[in-house]
Amino acid sequence: MFFHFLAVAAVGFFTAGCVMAAVRCFKGKAPKFIVLASAGLGMIAYNVWEEYSWFDRNALPMKAEGMIVVRTYAGGVPWRPWTYVFPVVSRFMAWKPTEAPRPTKARLIYGGLHLVARRADEIVVSQVYDCDRGMSAELSGDVAFDGRNRPTNLRWTRLDSTDPLFAAVCSNAS
Repeated sequence: MFFHFLAVAAVGFFTAGCVMAAVRCFKGKAPKFIVLASAGLGMIAYNVWEEYSWFDRNALPMKAEGMIVVRTYAGGVPWRPWTYVFPVVSRFMAWKPTEAPRPTKARLIYGGLHLVARRADEIVVSQVYDCDRGMSAELSGDVAFDGRNRPTNLRWTRLDSTDPLFAAVCSNAS
């Protein structure tokens, strides 16, 4: 947040400096408020650009690492009324498959669910999906395996086949 404030201030000073230089260069008689107005417009333009490009700037590097963006959350807020017409993505979920800790014949897909929100730390939740049975479980602590190399001490949750995360994970499973 502090660096965002510094960037906004720098854009304001830069814009004001450019307009002031242009007015002096052309020896024009511009109104005195034009420099301040241009600084304000420059800061607003930077904020709007930063809001609307946040998702692309964060999701593209993740996609390059092999992650799948599963879901985005966009919406509007009252203090930025234009976001009701042009919603801003403020958070998203991405899935990164990982190697199974033990080989198995079942379609068990292991990976990390990355929960990314603007101005918040990224949260990674390790999960396993059983695509054959339509279930998922969170991997935490020590995982025990049975004779068929299936995890045994997990709390499985049945999922709807229309769930976007389940569909993305199991449709990309080999």
